[in-house]
Amino acid sequence: MDIQHDLFLQREINFGVEIMKDHARFMRNAFDPTEEFLFNESDEFYRRFNFLTDELEPERDGAGMLLPAEPGAGLHRL
Repeated sequence: MDIQHDLFLQREINFGVEIMKDHARFMRNAFDPTEEFLFNESDEFYRRFNFLTDELEPERDGAGMLLPAEPGAGLHRL
């Protein structure tokens, strides 16, 4: 695969993970405080998606240019 294709796939994955993170946050914030279990479950999903967005953030050089990722980089801890 070429670098343009890799960058496209990375952006698509990042976009999907951001959407899931937002959904988990909206769910978490919509629960009544008495619904502790549901709040905690949605909070855990938010934390996981937040971790993924941090892990999937593309690396950049000093000039802000994207660096090519190593195959499988960032996915080893999933």
